[in-house]
Parts: sequence; structure tokens; C-alpha cells
Amino acid sequence: MTPSQIAAIAAEVREALVGARVDEVVATETESLVIGLRAEGRDRRLLISCHPALSRVHLLAAEAEGGRKTPFSELCASRIEGTRLAAIEQPASERVLTLWFGGEGREGVALVAELFGRRPNLVLLDAGGVILGAWRTFPRGDRPIAQGVRYAPLPPPATTAEEGPPRTSDEWEAEFAPREREEWLAVLRRRLGAALEKERYRLDGVLRGLEAGLAASARCEELRKAGEVLKAHLDRVPRGAERVELPDFWSTDGGTMTIELDARMDARANLERIFRKYRRLREAKERLEIRIAAFRLRRDSLSKALERAAGSADPEELVRIESEWRKEGPRRTEARKKERGPVGVRVFTNRDGIEIWVGKGDAENDHLTFRLARGNDLWLHAKDVAGSHVVARIGKREPTEETLLDAAHLAVYYSKARGRGGAEVVYTRVKFVRRSRGARPGQVSLGDSRTLSVRWEEARMARLAAGGPESGGGNDEG
Repeated sequence: MTPSQIAAIAAEVREALVGARVDEVVATETESLVIGLRAEGRDRRLLISCHPALSRVHLLAAEAEGGRKTPFSELCASRIEGTRLAAIEQPASERVLTLWFGGEGREGVALVAELFGRRPNLVLLDAGGVILGAWRTFPRGDRPIAQGVRYAPLPPPATTAEEGPPRTSDEWEAEFAPREREEWLAVLRRRLGAALEKERYRLDGVLRGLEAGLAASARCEELRKAGEVLKAHLDRVPRGAERVELPDFWSTDGGTMTIELDARMDARANLERIFRKYRRLREAKERLEIRIAAFRLRRDSLSKALERAAGSADPEELVRIESEWRKEGPRRTEARKKERGPVGVRVFTNRDGIEIWVGKGDAENDHLTFRLARGNDLWLHAKDVAGSHVVARIGKREPTEETLLDAAHLAVYYSKARGRGGAEVVYTRVKFVRRSRGARPGQVSLGDSRTLSVRWEEARMARLAAGGPESGGGNDEG
């Protein structure tokens, strides 16, 4: 804009808005400040842009797109919202506009718009001309722009700027609206693309670490076999031995197995040590498998979001993609702590918002079913195989199909039926579950129960771990 064009807009704004009350101040994605004012019972908007290629000032008829809060817009809002536009000034032949705000018992402030050069700027001053803040700060140089520094007006231009024909706000808006939208699209693409690429890099690193941990935990099966061999030949283990070689009944060629021992322990203590280590590694392996599935699902979702963002020419769609992705973002530590639930219980929350609790062992199963669960909660267990008790905390409500399938998948996963591709799961209300007389903890008998035939869905299990939605189906109730 030339000085005369700025002067024409200043006259238009002066006539329409001097004395108007400031209701709102927001920034836009395209380096603009939009001031909402109320004048003569009508809402008006004044746009001041300090974008290098789009710098200008004019009234807006349409809503500003890409509104957001920035430290500078928040500062302006705190100082001028609730005040009134008192005056508009323009130094002769300069592309600078000063808007004065005050009244309503508030200290006056000035907003200076410098609409020229490669770095247009907005500077907020107190009544004494001291800088309160700026869109762009330049703490060094001959003319510093920084908080607490007295504002130095620009020196008069050495040459007269080339003039252009005066234009109205409507004309400026019509010319710049498509360019604003194009710039908004570019800003969103850059920001969203950078955020998604950063997250993909992070996920790849997490997955590499988890997969390395899974490879290490795979040794649990070796420990189980060693424990079984040692258990069968305890009488052949000399006390104080550091290792022992025993017949390996797992071997197809009748070979032997060398088992490392702790020389300070007797044979039975070594056996217990091996099985303790086996159980720890097995549980670690289970946790790692479910986390890997969850992170892979999230990485796939991220790749789809990147494809959508790259192919979109609609800023609103990019805003939706960004919003969706942020909702799916990594859960905070505090949120994870809240989800841990009681000791000895794994806690999952499905997309219906239902907590599903899974026991970790016989004693924990017993405690979950008979101490923690409520009578009307839904109870599930893999049919005819050892496994965890599963409780969906639905209270008196009827379970949705999703909740039933989610809980059934957890019952299969945390049982000996895992890996079969499908299994049957029995379910009933907790109040129909009874301890079996004289049995060890976790063994129960059921009253009124039903059976669900489950066809395994890897995506459903990954979704349960990730906390993200994934539609399922393909299971028959019997």
C-alpha cells in the first residue's frame, strides 16, 4: 500500500470506527492482527497485516480465516479489549498508521502499524511511548524494537513513494482474500507436514527400541524349557554347581542341555529362580507385543494423515487433520498414571469409554472378580483354557457390541488360546460367578452364562493398546 492508499483507508476507518468499543483481538496464521469492534450496534473487523508479501490495513466484511492466539495478540487483547478506538494518525507521506485506544477508565495505548519493507511490523506502546511488545522484535541496531525501549519514530523517507489510486476496504479485501487463503494453506501444510514427519521419526525410533526389547525377551521360552528339564532332574544336580548338563527331552536327537546355575543356591532354589525370570520375561514380551502393535497402528495412521495433507487444497481440511492428529497424540505421563488402575490389574479403555480390567495372575484374578468388580459388571474368560479374568466395568448397562468384542479379545489375548486365530469366550455378569469349592484362587464356576465365538482381529487389539478408534466385526455369538 502506498501512503495515499493508507490515508484513504485511515479516513474510511476514522469515519466508521472512531469511538467504537474493542471486543476482541486475534491473530491469524498469515501474520495479521484482526481487531473486532462494536460500532452503532454493528460488529466490525479491522485487519492489519504485517506479512512481508501481504502487508496492508483495511476493514473486513468476512470472518478472518485461521484465527489463533499468539503472545503479541494476547498482549494486545489484555491492553485494548474493553477500550475504545480514540484516534487514527498517519505521519505525512509515510506508510505508518497509529491507532490510539483508551477510555473506560483504562490507560491509553497506541498500536503502530509499519506497513513497508521486507519486515512490516506492529508495535504496541504505552501512553509515554515505551514499547510494551511487538510482532517482530529487533533488540539491536540503530532503532531497537524491544519491550521497555522508548519507541523511535521512523525518519522521514528520503524519496517520495510511488502513489497508487485510492481504494476502498472492499476492494482490498476482494484482491487479497484469494492470496490470504493460498498463504494460509501453505502455512498449514508446512506446519502439519513438519509435525507429522517429526512424529514419524519419533515413532520409528520407539519401534526400533521395542523390537530390540522383544528380541531379547524372546529368550523366555528357552528359560521355560530349561526350567522343565531341571525340574525333571533335580536329584541329579550337585550342590554348589555353576552349571549342569542334563538330558534334553525337548531335543529331537536325544541331546543334552547345559543349564547355568547360581552356585550359592540348591537345585530347587535355582529352579525357582529360572521360572521367576521366565515369568518376568514372558510378561515383558506380552507388554512389548501389544505396544508394538499399537505403535505400528499409530504409524500407519500417521502415514495416511501425511498423504491426506499432501493432497489437500482445502485449509479447513488441513485444520481438521491437525486437530484429529493432536487428539490421537502421545498420552501424557500423568494420564498414563491415572490409567494404571489397581495393583495386579491391566487397565484398558475402549472407544465406548468403558474401562476393561484384566487380571495378571491367579491371586489377582480372584481379587479382581470378588473384590474389585461390581455385581452387574461384565465378566469374561477364554473357554476351557487357562487365562486371565476380564471385567468390563459397565454397571447396569447392556454391553455394546464393541465393548463385548473388545473385552473378548482381551480374554483371548491373555490366555492359552492366544495365537490360535480364534477361540470361544464365556461371559456373564459378575454376580453369577462363584468360587469353586476347595479350588485354588482364580478357579470359578458360572451360573447364567453365554458363549461368544471370536475371530481374531489384530487391529482391534492394537487399537485397544493405542486408545484410538478402529472398526471391527466378524464375530458370531452362540
